[in-house]
Amino acid sequence: MDGYVFEEVCKMEMKLLEEGHALPISVNLSCVSVYDDNVADVYDDMAMKYGNIIKYLPIKITENAAVSDVKIHKLAQKMTKYGFVLYMDTFWGWFFYSCGIRNTSFHNTQAR
Repeated sequence: MDGYVFEEVCKMEMKLLEEGHALPISVNLSCVSVYDDNVADVYDDMAMKYGNIIKYLPIKITENAAVSDVKIHKLAQKMTKYGFVLYMDTFWGWFFYSCGIRNTSFHNTQAR
């Protein structure tokens, strides 16, 4: 489902850019996608398919998707290598910060 939503957002973003409107649209990444070792590659390929629009597609990883520090760290490194801006969308931001996620490539945490 995440891949479908991401591609629809890519289409919408491309249309906005063609009309002269640059409006970043964030996309949530579920825990199912976090477990997918190919998710960063798939998202990069989709974004490039619509014309290198990565900078307009911030990714939010929800707190329930934060399966482990190691998994999140690897995913964050790979996605930021591709140019995605990452956010931890969490009510419990202080908890993740204290658990070491602060050492990942997240741009910021966002409280609900």
